[in-house]
Amino acid sequence: MQTADIQKHFSVNHSSARTLTSQLEKRIARFIEEHEDGTLLPPEEMLAKLLGVSRVTVRNALKPFLEKNQIVREVRRGTRIRKSVPFRESAEPLDPLALGMVWRRVPQKTLRLLSYETLPLQESFWNRIVREYSAKNPGTQIKIVSMKSGMLSRNLSELLQEKQIDLFLYSHSYSEMLPELARPLPEDLRIQMTGPEYLSAAEAFRENPAYHYLLPLNFSTGVIAWNGALAARIGLKDIRRRLEKGKLLELILEAAPLLPDTCHAAGHAWDLLALAGCPESSSEIQQLEKRLLQLEPVLKTPRACIVSPTHSLEELIRKFHDGRLLFFPTLLNTIFARGIPDVPFQMCPLHPEEGCRNLIMSLDLAISRFSGATEESEKFMKFLISPQIQKWIATIKRAAPIRRENFYDFMKQEFQYLPEQADHWLREHKLFRSQFLRGENYHRFLTFDCRSELEDIAAGRFSAEKAASLLRVKYNSQLTTLKEEAM
Repeated sequence: MQTADIQKHFSVNHSSARTLTSQLEKRIARFIEEHEDGTLLPPEEMLAKLLGVSRVTVRNALKPFLEKNQIVREVRRGTRIRKSVPFRESAEPLDPLALGMVWRRVPQKTLRLLSYETLPLQESFWNRIVREYSAKNPGTQIKIVSMKSGMLSRNLSELLQEKQIDLFLYSHSYSEMLPELARPLPEDLRIQMTGPEYLSAAEAFRENPAYHYLLPLNFSTGVIAWNGALAARIGLKDIRRRLEKGKLLELILEAAPLLPDTCHAAGHAWDLLALAGCPESSSEIQQLEKRLLQLEPVLKTPRACIVSPTHSLEELIRKFHDGRLLFFPTLLNTIFARGIPDVPFQMCPLHPEEGCRNLIMSLDLAISRFSGATEESEKFMKFLISPQIQKWIATIKRAAPIRRENFYDFMKQEFQYLPEQADHWLREHKLFRSQFLRGENYHRFLTFDCRSELEDIAAGRFSAEKAASLLRVKYNSQLTTLKEEAM
């Protein structure tokens, strides 16, 4: 296939708000639809080079079609369209109830919940929920549909229809608008959540359009955890007091030269960038430039932090559990995602810098617009905000419950906070204020869109000032796209 043909069939828009993977996946689908069985697709390497994307992006875009047998890879022959074999979902094992063996116990309804919570502790929580709900409601079966790699790059509306989803956990990285995906919450549930029993303030449900559709179940508290044994080994002292004074970067620079070669003083560089929070008065770019200048010495110091954009969160969790990471600024439930770490550790709550706020996103549940079991979905939602389940959120998931009484118990258990201290901490973070607006966009930008620039600073290819200038252009372009889509 010629270069011009590849550009014609597979070109992507790098300035679009939609992911490159999602765009390319749609292009591939159209190519398959328009061409005959056996037509060859361009090689991955050629596609990546001509489109200006990574091979990982190309591979992720091709993956759904490989799984559906719509394309096939053959050694020395390449990747070609395969229309001769129709795709069939992998068959689920037959339920003996379906054979009429115990017909009186056949569930009347099945609710399908699409969940991106697939780490061990999260799965443990949802499995318990399924058992408990099924025991109390024998006429209903809850089926958890796990969000697999590649699903996020797809059109979510189509995915909800294809998988026959009734309820789904809402991610702030979804590009579709909520009305395209979800039904409005029932009024009695909205009224319940605005009462004093829950943390979700009444003004959020009145003023924030998102909460016409989303039910918050819990949120993750920000913490800085540190390996006590590793700190003692290198002689690092007075850590808690210095962290409370905002001296994390100073501690990292002090610790890095003293650590063994296999260790790092801190986790991902982009987490350190986002740690400062979203500015409430000054411009986001001014805050970003200030933080980059603060981070520059850390980025250029060996073993100070991890700057590789391909280093995954799971690898980071593993490093902390294995004792190879000194400081871990993250969300509390991330630390415990694989169970209690194997190393002695301490932690303190994360507070935003002066004039900023840290964004702590809630875990939100929505009813699919395509659900055929709306009433049962509402019943399951009310079950999830009940006192017993909110207690399980705290004890199993190690996340902060949305029910006020359980939240206070959680903060006392984890951080020895009194209710007034917990309230102050929550006010600083402004959990339910201006959700999905400019501040949230800025937080996502710091976490996902600055990684290559941070790597360039660390490698000496850019100064912090040059990186800030390039990021200013990228961020303003992103804001323009968001404004255009909102119109």
